[in-house]
Amino acid sequence: MKARRHHNNTAEKRTREDKLYLSTQKIAGKLGIPYDPIKAVTEAEFALQVEQLFNLFHWHWAHFRPARTEQGWRTPVAGMGKGFPDYIAIRGNRLLVIEIKSEKGEPTLEQEEWLDKFLGCGNTFVYLWRPSDYESIVEELR
Repeated sequence: MKARRHHNNTAEKRTREDKLYLSTQKIAGKLGIPYDPIKAVTEAEFALQVEQLFNLFHWHWAHFRPARTEQGWRTPVAGMGKGFPDYIAIRGNRLLVIEIKSEKGEPTLEQEEWLDKFLGCGNTFVYLWRPSDYESIVEELR
């Protein structure tokens, strides 16, 4: 005799955000860290969450990662690239410029200068995001 599965018709379907939360929970579990978008999230872990949100909500985005060299970590860039924001994201006619920080992290002087320059551009939204901003980030990217 086959076992029957109980189906709860009143159970809510999972939203895309619920699935993302479960996905980031699994990543945190694999890394051996507790998942809490506000407490004890490193900048790298938070950046991964933001990237998943970009993908989930169909943003076209870029992030320039540093590479390890004999002289230490470097991000190959020409011009005045020091302090360039972590992410540039575009969807439709909206351009987002985003600097990512942990809860306690502070932007450098060069990062603040770049953000100020972008603030002067039209139709550009400039953000300094921290893990505690997670819910508002979801709303912004939705």
